[in-house]
Amino acid sequence: MRFLLPCFLLAPGLADAAPAPRVIVEAAVEGAGSYANKSYFFAGDYYVRYDWSADRVDPGYPAPAKDWPLSPPFGSHPNAALDGQGPYDGKAYVFKDTSYVRYDWATDQIDVGFPAALSAWKLPVPCNSRVDAALSGRGRFAEHAWFFCGSQYVRYDWASGVVTGQPTPIATGWHLPGAFAGGVDAAINGGGGFADRAYFFRDTEYVRYRWDTDAPDGPPERTVEKWPGLIEMLEVAHGATLAKGWTEGALKWLREDLARATAGQGSAPGIGAQALLTHFRLSSVDQRKAYLPMIIQGFEASKKIMEAPAGSVRFRTAAEAVADRGADAQGVPYPAYTYHRQSMSFTSTFTNFGPKCQAAMVLHESVHFHDPAATNANDLYEHGPAYATMSADQAAHNPSSYVSFAGHIAYGADVRYGAGRPDE
Repeated sequence: MRFLLPCFLLAPGLADAAPAPRVIVEAAVEGAGSYANKSYFFAGDYYVRYDWSADRVDPGYPAPAKDWPLSPPFGSHPNAALDGQGPYDGKAYVFKDTSYVRYDWATDQIDVGFPAALSAWKLPVPCNSRVDAALSGRGRFAEHAWFFCGSQYVRYDWASGVVTGQPTPIATGWHLPGAFAGGVDAAINGGGGFADRAYFFRDTEYVRYRWDTDAPDGPPERTVEKWPGLIEMLEVAHGATLAKGWTEGALKWLREDLARATAGQGSAPGIGAQALLTHFRLSSVDQRKAYLPMIIQGFEASKKIMEAPAGSVRFRTAAEAVADRGADAQGVPYPAYTYHRQSMSFTSTFTNFGPKCQAAMVLHESVHFHDPAATNANDLYEHGPAYATMSADQAAHNPSSYVSFAGHIAYGADVRYGAGRPDE
């Protein structure tokens, strides 16, 4: 097993940087039946599973949401999820815009007759057009569910199937502190020894709520510090969703250009030809015939990894990263590093970077993972002086070339997201 260096080294102080606010936990729901004591968190096109007994994200995630199975559009950026109670025990609901589906834990299938319109819940304004989060009660509140929409919420009665009362400000009814009073991204009940609590997520923080006292159990805390692997793997999911889109755009252009090269034609004028020369050092018909099939194969391999990352991605704690030699001399974990053809590892410092930088890291590490020739000798930093003078042979195996080319095609400019633009 050969250890490969991370895609870049951390700049001084970068491990302590604060990411810009953004929705990370898009929806969450508790498992039932044989999946009890597990919770499911959705982000982008993927989900991760959290184990309450181990108090850690399960290995093998993120996994595609379509494996649930959630078909489009529910398998991509769902708005909210809810576990059924009372007559609907054993069901889970996933909401997207003005529609929802009902999932059966016993059959592991979407129930017949779904998707259905959100209007079936008879939710009043503002929840009639979109639900941001949903939560079923526990203990003396078990007969109710709550739908959160912006800064307001409504209470739903499972037995009668109607909303009871009027929309109420979250600050008034739930007393959630700080920014949480203005809205939440997701909500979920705890499992195992935490079954008497509910958890609300917003951006990079969470608030814990006690059902027995009907009050928050402390101030907001950073999710990454108390939920091992959760934010890391959800941000990998978001990064993979974005990077997959970049990759699909790059593949479309490359396949069209290969057809032109095969016909003896030059590249179509414009950004694509400029990107091909800048990042892969290719311009002539003969060069394109020789290298484009290899580059296309590389992007296809990366896309396959991102579509089903479960066998290649893993979360590593700080101690595990140090043991892997995936940390700097001060013991600060690298955000991402790869054991060649063994695993793409992501740590808590991955969460300190912006979404486009994270997407660049996911795509970068996928090239290391599938390409035996993506060695340190060919891993040329996109902002370094060697990048402008690399050969076509080096570029074809340089992870940074794949990332920079894909971004160039996606944004119509030589953006080079990655270490040089850590906050974006």
